Amino acid sequence: GGKAMKGLLVKDLKLILQNKTMLAVLVMIEAVFFVMQGADCMAFVMAYMMMGYGMLALSTVTLDEHDKSMAFLMAMPVSRKDYALEKYALTFLCMLAGCLVAFLPYCLLQPEKIDEILTVGMGIAPVLVVIQMVALPAQIKFGGERGRIVLVCIFAVVVLVMAASEKIGKRYGGQPWLQDLAKGISDGIRGMGMAGILGISAAVCAACFWISFMVSKRIMEKKEF
Repeated sequence: GGKAMKGLLVKDLKLILQNKTMLAVLVMIEAVFFVMQGADCMAFVMAYMMMGYGMLALSTVTLDEHDKSMAFLMAMPVSRKDYALEKYALTFLCMLAGCLVAFLPYCLLQPEKIDEILTVGMGIAPVLVVIQMVALPAQIKFGGERGRIVLVCIFAVVVLVMAASEKIGKRYGGQPWLQDLAKGISDGIRGMGMAGILGISAAVCAACFWISFMVSKRIMEKKEF
C-alpha cells in the first residue's frame, strides 16, 4: 500500500544519505571537471552524476539483502510488487537529484548556455534511464556480492563507452560524411521542437520502465528469502 511504499522510500533515502563519502566524491568530481573544462564537459558530468546517483539507489538492494534483512522486510505488510515498484521510484528520484546537482551549477555560472545545457540533458537522460532499467532487474535478481559485481561492470561499461565515443569523435569528427550525419540528426531534432523531443523521450522512458518493472516483479515473485 501507500504507507508501505512511503516507509520503504524513507528507509532507502536514509541509507543513501548515510553514504556521505560517496555523495561527497561525486560532487567533488563534478567540481573538478567544471573548473578544468567548464561547459565543454557538461555532457560527461551530467551522465556521470545521473549514473552515480542511480547506482546509489541500486545499492540499496544489496543493503536489503545484507544479514538476511530481506526476509524481515517481506514479513512486514509489504508486497513483493510494492518492493519492486519502490526501487524504481527511488531510482528515478536519485537520477533526478543527480541531474539537478549537475545541471544547476552550469545554469548559475554559465546562464548564456542554458539552451545548450537543456538540449544535452534531454539527449542524455533517456539513454541513462534505459541503462538503469536494465541494471535494476539485474540487481534485484543477483543482489549481494554478485550484485555489486554487476553494478561495477555496468558502470565500467558506461564509462568506457563514453570515453571511446569522445575519442572516436575527436579522431573522426572532421570527416565530411560524419559532419553531414551529425548535422542531419541535429536538424531533425531541432525540427521536432522541445515538445516533440520531450514527448519521444517520455515515451521511450515509459516503455522501458514498464518492461523492466514487469521483469523485476516476476523476479521478486520467484525469489525465496
